[in-house]
Amino acid sequence: MPLVVKADGLAAGKGVFIPNSKDECFKAAESIFNGRFGNSGNLIVLEEKIQGPEVSVFTLCDGERYVLLPTAQDHKRLNEKDKGPNTGGMGAYSPAPLLTEDCLDRIIKEIIEPTINELNKRNIDYKGVIYFGLMITKSGPKVIEYNCRFGDPECQTIMPLMDQNFVFLLEKCAMGNLTGDEKINTSGKVSGCVIATSNGYPYEYKTGFQINIGKLDSNDCQIFDSGTSLSENGKLLTDGGRVLSIVCQDKDFDMVFEKVYKNLKEIYFEGIYFRNDIGHQVRKNFSEEN
Repeated sequence: MPLVVKADGLAAGKGVFIPNSKDECFKAAESIFNGRFGNSGNLIVLEEKIQGPEVSVFTLCDGERYVLLPTAQDHKRLNEKDKGPNTGGMGAYSPAPLLTEDCLDRIIKEIIEPTINELNKRNIDYKGVIYFGLMITKSGPKVIEYNCRFGDPECQTIMPLMDQNFVFLLEKCAMGNLTGDEKINTSGKVSGCVIATSNGYPYEYKTGFQINIGKLDSNDCQIFDSGTSLSENGKLLTDGGRVLSIVCQDKDFDMVFEKVYKNLKEIYFEGIYFRNDIGHQVRKNFSEEN
């Protein structure tokens, strides 16, 4: 004790509780059994609680061979200093310097290649993205989760780094034609993403507020809509918990997040919330700013 408490079904990334005591374990289990996640909470999974930073590693697999994509680090907790409830993700950056070449080699040998080999043993012809959600513990990398998709917000963070050849790489992957020694061509820059959410997320929140966007620095910057909709008269409204992803690229992470937060000052809707410390692990001037 304490253990990690999870709803066994799909819960939009919110079905994981990380209690700090036995009593909190019971409360988390009760809240799931009481219908918080509907039928997804009919069964509860209890898991060992492990410590360490989380990282995301992505591969394109064509059924037998694979190629590594840029790594990323997500920020799951709602509040700064990685406090508060788990969310679907409050921001990310790529690549993740935490994953050294030696660490990545170990992940390939101990996790990625054994996973793909096991898929083949089970006659599973898997073509597409395999997302390895990992925790880097004192005893080495551990698998937290697998996903058959790009991560959110990692996807928004990584994709702007890709060049046009990435489309052809996806085609080779789908057709089962990877050689396994392809090189991912990236811009050579780094990328960062911050999520703007509705007030109250990941619990109850109100939607339908108008989103006002001022003058943005659009150089190497993107805004991805997620929880938004258009009104009948064409106004952009909030329509979900995680509303917008603000993403920027530049030659270093300090410049990236300076642009991200500069653009966030130009975006407003009632109840807007975001973390100010996304990328604190890689922002050299972060301690000075705070």
